[in-house]
Amino acid sequence: MIVKDGVETEYNLLRKPYKVIVTATSHMEADDVLVIENNKTFQLPFTGGVGTMLFTIGGIALVAVGGMLFMKGRRKEQP
Repeated sequence: MIVKDGVETEYNLLRKPYKVIVTATSHMEADDVLVIENNKTFQLPFTGGVGTMLFTIGGIALVAVGGMLFMKGRRKEQP
């Protein structure tokens, strides 16, 4: 059974263990050849940033100010 356990951080683990039977003559019977690739993981690009957070905070502030002005205007209209 081939199991990948001590993997480096940039490589993927195997999805399942592979059963391998080795005999004295198994090297002559290469009917089922299995190639196991050692794939590296990939990094997702950093698409956020400071600008995204600034726009979010600014938008929340605008909504809050608009809500306060709306409530202040409603109070003046009511006797």
